[in-house]
Formats: sequence, structure tokens, C-alpha cells
Amino acid sequence: SPQAREKGLVLRVCAPIEDLVVRTDEQILLRAITNLVSNALKFTDPRGDGVSGVIVRSTFKGGRCRIHVADTGQGIADCHMSAIWEPFFQIGNEE
Repeated sequence: SPQAREKGLVLRVCAPIEDLVVRTDEQILLRAITNLVSNALKFTDPRGDGVSGVIVRSTFKGGRCRIHVADTGQGIADCHMSAIWEPFFQIGNEE
């Protein structure tokens, strides 16, 4: 929330009404979500409309929990879509 406020963005978190129990490594899950949200905030510019920002929501269906992170940022060009799954890949970073 502080990172969003500093940039003039809105951070929304939406969760199902019922409690979810997920069996996973808590630290790794927290790190993954934190990185996704941090990057979403980093690459989203405020538009001054009061709605630009990031939404984090979880859904539960068919015995599976999904966590979605969506933003109003510029997105990733189609030419980079397959490369983003490579370890340590960063767009525009020669290293």
C-alpha cells in the first residue's frame, strides 16, 4: 500500500468470502506475490483517474487456488512473452 500511495496508484485486494487453506511454502509464496505486486506497481504509471493501479485477487475452483495480479500498466510486448519465463530474464537488461 505505501508504494502504491507514493505513486498515486490504487492497490486493491479481493479475496473470496470463505477462508482458503493452501498447502505451500509460505515464504516462497509471499516472495512471489510480493515480487509480482511490486513489479506491477513499478511499471504502472498513474493516469490521474483514481482507478489506475493494481488488483490482487484469489479464486478457488475445482480444488485449486489461483492468485491473479492485474495492473493498468503498459504490458509486455508480444515479442518478449516467451522469454519472460526464462530465469533472470529482464526486458531491456543486457546482463
